[in-house]
Amino acid sequence: MSAAVLHVLALGPAVLAVACTPARGRGGRVALTTGLLMLVAMADVALVPGGLPDLAWAAALLAAAVALAGTLRHAPDAEAGCRAHVLHVGCLLAMATLTTAMAGPTAVGSAAGSAAAAHHATGVDALTALGLGTAAAFVVASCVAAASSGRRTADRVGALAGAGSVALMAAAALA
Repeated sequence: MSAAVLHVLALGPAVLAVACTPARGRGGRVALTTGLLMLVAMADVALVPGGLPDLAWAAALLAAAVALAGTLRHAPDAEAGCRAHVLHVGCLLAMATLTTAMAGPTAVGSAAGSAAAAHHATGVDALTALGLGTAAAFVVASCVAAASSGRRTADRVGALAGAGSVALMAAAALA
């Protein structure tokens, strides 16, 4: 399957994951906003030829992860959905890493490009391996979070949908 098709397919579960984001409290509002930013980034990469460069989107996703993590640091422990928002930070980081990997080694820089080119003989460059590792860690964390007892159904669905979206983006990075 082509990378473009996988990008488009990843949008479906991503929309579901954002729709399941608890938007209560300041952390929830920031999580919802960063989730919408991630959807815009995914749609731009998947559907807009010549859109914003992948590295610009990766930087925006990293900034969103930092903003959400900073907001959660100051949120009361009892704030609804705080744990789900921490998982959302992981999703932003995984998507930023995958977006950087899909931009290609030449977009990242000449030193990284030559190192990555040297690794192509083994099949996967270091940046792609990092993206795939980050995605795998997020998918496992999402499944563990979805399986934990006492979670709302929407939290479980959101965690699994996020995992599915990241898994499809990881497949697109390999395509």
